[in-house]
Amino acid sequence: MDSAYVRDEWTCALDLDKPVHPVVRLGDVTQLPERVGLYDARLMQRDADYERELAKLVEQLQAAPPPLGALHAVPSLPPHFLERPEALRRLRDAVTAALEQRIVITGVASRVGVQGMGGIGKSVLAAALARNTRVRFLFPGGVYWVPLGQEPRLVELQRDLARALGDAGDFESPFTGQKRLRELLKEKQTLLVLDDLWHKEHAEAFDVLGPMCRMLITTRDAQLVTTFGGMPYQVQLLSDDEARRLLARWAGVEPDQLPAAAAEVVEQCGRLPLALSICGAMIRDRKPWADVVADLREAELEFVSHDLPNYPHKDVWKAIKIGIDALGRPEYGGRPEYRERFAELTVFPPDETVPEGAVSVLWLQTGGLKEVRARDLLRLLASKALVQLDADAQQGPDAPSRVSLHDLLYDFALRTAGEPRRLHEQLLEAYRKCCPDGWQDGPNDGYFFTHLRRHLIEAGRAGELADLLHELRWLEAKNEAGLTFDLTADYHEALSALPADDARRKMLRLLEEAIRHDIHFIARHAQDYPQALFQCLWNAGWWYDCPQSAAHYLEPEGSWSNSGPLCDRSEDKLSALLERWSMDKKQASPGFLWVQSFRPPPASLGTGQLAVLRGHEGYVESVSYSPDGQQIASASYDQTIRVWDAASGAELAVLRGHESYAHSVSYSPDGRRIASGSGDNTVRVWDARSGAELAVLRGHEGYVESVSYSPDGRRIASGSQDKTVRVWDADSGAELTVLRGHQNWLKSVSYSPDGQRIASASLDDTVRVWDAHSGAELAVLHGHEDSVYSVSYSPDGRRIASADDQTVRVWDAETFACLEIIPGAGDVIAIAAGARLFPWRALVQRLETVIEDAATGQVIARFPHPLEHISTHPPSRQWAGSAGNHVYLIALEGEP
Repeated sequence: MDSAYVRDEWTCALDLDKPVHPVVRLGDVTQLPERVGLYDARLMQRDADYERELAKLVEQLQAAPPPLGALHAVPSLPPHFLERPEALRRLRDAVTAALEQRIVITGVASRVGVQGMGGIGKSVLAAALARNTRVRFLFPGGVYWVPLGQEPRLVELQRDLARALGDAGDFESPFTGQKRLRELLKEKQTLLVLDDLWHKEHAEAFDVLGPMCRMLITTRDAQLVTTFGGMPYQVQLLSDDEARRLLARWAGVEPDQLPAAAAEVVEQCGRLPLALSICGAMIRDRKPWADVVADLREAELEFVSHDLPNYPHKDVWKAIKIGIDALGRPEYGGRPEYRERFAELTVFPPDETVPEGAVSVLWLQTGGLKEVRARDLLRLLASKALVQLDADAQQGPDAPSRVSLHDLLYDFALRTAGEPRRLHEQLLEAYRKCCPDGWQDGPNDGYFFTHLRRHLIEAGRAGELADLLHELRWLEAKNEAGLTFDLTADYHEALSALPADDARRKMLRLLEEAIRHDIHFIARHAQDYPQALFQCLWNAGWWYDCPQSAAHYLEPEGSWSNSGPLCDRSEDKLSALLERWSMDKKQASPGFLWVQSFRPPPASLGTGQLAVLRGHEGYVESVSYSPDGQQIASASYDQTIRVWDAASGAELAVLRGHESYAHSVSYSPDGRRIASGSGDNTVRVWDARSGAELAVLRGHEGYVESVSYSPDGRRIASGSQDKTVRVWDADSGAELTVLRGHQNWLKSVSYSPDGQRIASASLDDTVRVWDAHSGAELAVLHGHEDSVYSVSYSPDGRRIASADDQTVRVWDAETFACLEIIPGAGDVIAIAAGARLFPWRALVQRLETVIEDAATGQVIARFPHPLEHISTHPPSRQWAGSAGNHVYLIALEGEP
């Protein structure tokens, strides 16, 4: 173990995930290094044990090595990493508690927080833990690193994590991402590292742990750890001995060869690893010890101290200053322009790793550095502990690195970088040279397409971003690069940056709405059917203001306003923009083929419709918002309850268990449960988070048409075709009472806001009011001349509203007098379509209809709706299809 050659050998083996089997013949097992602790040591100190231990060793060598969890985005360890075995062991034990036994122990913390001041080495310790062989053995599902920082892009980080877990990452909001990640991790044994946490809500976006998962958090704020339910672990300053060893490693000398001046360097650096690394690198680069000490003493950082009055250790700032000063001095291996290049790195977002290629693009513009020279300069900065370089593990060891700055180095460099707007202009000009025919030709380097909007806005060119988002070629370029969901962020940030009176705002909002309308279909076919983007935008948007749309408008009461219908207005039209796109596509791609709708979509853009939730395979009978407004539950004839993200429209869960049509659905007041009623005569209760079926309430002798939670969530009322209202205990599922009196099927039940009464509506043309506890009938409300389908209390409990096919009636909830009759009318329209032969065939799938050549099977077009019936008219190349409550008239545009 004393041999440097042997140490390098087993260290290299572990770095390559190769097993290392220690044999102890002399000495004691406690002398083994921490990293060798995964495999049981063979203890051969006693000759009597030799043969038995040798047999076990042979058995170990013949056995397959245990699987080690893969590392995902875990940063590399610093060049002169200082092992802190005791700190690592304590942290490892806290994170892996109970996992060796492969059991879940109640009370064991699933979250551990590493807390300490900036520059003390929290992230390095976390990275060392993530790379520890025993930790990877205990987390075969992998170790996943999520860099947060002060302003993280949560959805993009969630998508990165989802993709690393093998998912498509096709979600739009942090809430939807959280649901998806929770599903991906529920059966895995993984370690999730949240690095540099600043705000609790950022951690909540990754509150997705399964029972065998663990989370490690690094943060400066100890309260964040306890608030988030984690066990805190505080990183201490290096001991004097550890500080001297780290300084010696960076300086390139043995610890026992350190001069007397080293003690003052350690003191001036406050025993902070970042400060010691920077100073040690300067000494290695031939800066005398005495000069380093003098510079640390004389460093004037009053402006920094003023900006960061609460930072407890200013020592690291002194080290950063003299380290960056030395970067510009040739006698220490630097050049004056190196300081400028370093400061220019602040044009990139803080707390993110940036591809090496993006830095090369910038430095070619600002310093004339070719790619090789830019790479050399990055290596030089890394050797001086001023940047961190991490290889992209998925692209191999020879792939370009990703570059990041410690946030303290970033903050310091930002104060010396000059006018930020100028830097953004320089980077834009650099990338412009890579785009001969426009921004859409930019490099797909892992940075350009996702960050162009930021640099345009920071350069004061939000108008250029707005114009870019009017260009189909830009939208298609991002879609083909797999960034369909990032397009909504382009529109959102452009709208936020534009002045309120900018005329382009309306068009941007319409385009964003059109993309959201079919974003999952567009993203799913970005590679195999790229024209889906244009097709969906046309069919969602062209009818908004095209001349043909006039025939489909209903003239408002009192006639049109002075501006008239949209198609007659003089403002820029969405249909005109789409027609320009169509001409461009036909010129660029002769024979371009896509599916065009000959009728408006079911709901036009700009009508207030936020989303169309598609996924049910039968009529939808009931919907219910969760109390926090973030979810929607729906009940359908397809016998399922589906849960949707209210913001994005994404399907979060499908609840299966009913054996007949699902008629009604209701959230509990706390949003934790969902109740549903079905044609199988049951009420079922589900866990709103996991989708698990919690209870089946049996007793009704007919279809359950309506369910309603009491305001306190302790009871559930249900109305059935058996002419009864039944009240159930929401926790135990016990039937508490049966309310009898209606002479026909129940269609609707509603609790009063105080939970004391229940109103019910029936096909016997009446509304009845009941005492919610005793079940006594308090009133029968007569007046409807037809079946009553719905009843509801007003929020203040003073009114009851009920509806039949023709009227809505409003009743006084105390006197039961009819206060108002609101007339109305309803129609039911049924359209049937038959099938006939056609040159192509349509294959109806769950989420779409695929049009194929009948002879070859080649996919010709896709339509983002599952069409239940299809009728064709070959001469006009036109066909009709029905889906749910809609009929679509469709034409194949162009030549096949």
